[in-house]
Amino acid sequence: MDSIIGLLKDTPIPTILVVSGLIFLFLALAGSVAGKLEMPPTRQKWSAVVSLVLITTGLLLYVAPAAPQVTVAPPSPTPLPVMATQPAALSAEQASASSSQPAASGSLPTPAELSAGAGCLVDFFAGIPENLITSMEVGANKDLPTAAETSSGIILEEFGQPVAALIFMLFEDDQLFKIAAVVDAACQPAEFENISRGGDPTVLQNWDTLQVSTSVGDYGLRFAYYAGETSVDTGKIR
Repeated sequence: MDSIIGLLKDTPIPTILVVSGLIFLFLALAGSVAGKLEMPPTRQKWSAVVSLVLITTGLLLYVAPAAPQVTVAPPSPTPLPVMATQPAALSAEQASASSSQPAASGSLPTPAELSAGAGCLVDFFAGIPENLITSMEVGANKDLPTAAETSSGIILEEFGQPVAALIFMLFEDDQLFKIAAVVDAACQPAEFENISRGGDPTVLQNWDTLQVSTSVGDYGLRFAYYAGETSVDTGKIR
């Protein structure tokens, strides 16, 4: 049964009509099939009429020209306006003028520049060896060069710009850090606290986190000492 249905589904309608008309024509002319199916004269007449209609319709569908198929193309989307994502290129005069301008006064010097006398942090880190001053980008974890009971410095930066600086000292035998001073990028005193255990903000036990609050955000620095190495893990709190 499934094969018959599948065959009919794939057969053109004009062919089905013509074949059906021939079957009805056979019944109209024969009047009976194998002596088992007999048709009275009245039904033979109707069978002839039906066969004529089916055959005629099928033949007309064969010879009739197929109606052309019209394909309607979907409307093309209107392109969105292109927004400028990069600033326009500077003219030669603008580029020359820009390159001749001095760096912004708020930019923080690198540790290598501190000894040359650039920026307010020269005075802040006075007396601390340059090799004990480390610049760190917010989110970084670094091993710091320290010497027991000797002051070291950290310059905390965000997107390459300074946000805070501090001086601390490691007491190796006690695995203890003490904060001597904390300032913002303009070398103004910044608020800070030990958010791991509270109490005296200048005293950090091993793995304690110091929160430094500035006008541009709050930052966390977790101090750690292990196997003779000092490391600091940084991040922005808010």
